[in-house]
Amino acid sequence: MYQGSCLCGAVRVIVEGEVSSIIHCHCSLCRKSSGTAYATNGFVRAEEFSIVSGKDVLGFYETKPGRNRELLC
Repeated sequence: MYQGSCLCGAVRVIVEGEVSSIIHCHCSLCRKSSGTAYATNGFVRAEEFSIVSGKDVLGFYETKPGRNRELLC
């Protein structure tokens, strides 16, 4: 099990399964969101991911039609 939060602690999450397919993405969106040359991403099963607190402060933007990226705090 993995536990995490945003930097301010308002949003807390739990992943109860494995993280798979860890990649370094160099696309322009990942470079911009991380402020570096790449972002490290891992994939988890949706049913094994839960938001423990702070769902009310989450927002999102659409990266591609039908695909959303979460904004924390």
